[in-house]
Amino acid sequence: MSRLGVPDCYEADREFDRMDLAYTAKIMRRPRCECCNEPLTTDNFLDLSDFGLNGVVCEKCVDRNMRPVSDLDDDYE
Repeated sequence: MSRLGVPDCYEADREFDRMDLAYTAKIMRRPRCECCNEPLTTDNFLDLSDFGLNGVVCEKCVDRNMRPVSDLDDDYE
C-alpha cells in the first residue's frame, strides 16, 4: 500500500464501474416524470400536487411544453 493509503493494485476502471453502479441505483430510486416516464435527472422539476395531481414532471418536459403567452393573442384578435 502506498503512503497515501491507496492500494498498489488500484484499478481505476473497477472504481469507475462501482461509482457508476451506485449513481445508477440512486437515479433509479427517484420518482419518474409523468410525461416521459424517465427518472428525474434535471436540476428542477414540477410538483403536480400543487395542481391537485399526484406526480412530477421533469424540467425537460416542462420546457418542451411551454408556450409564449403571445400565442393566445392571435385567437382573440
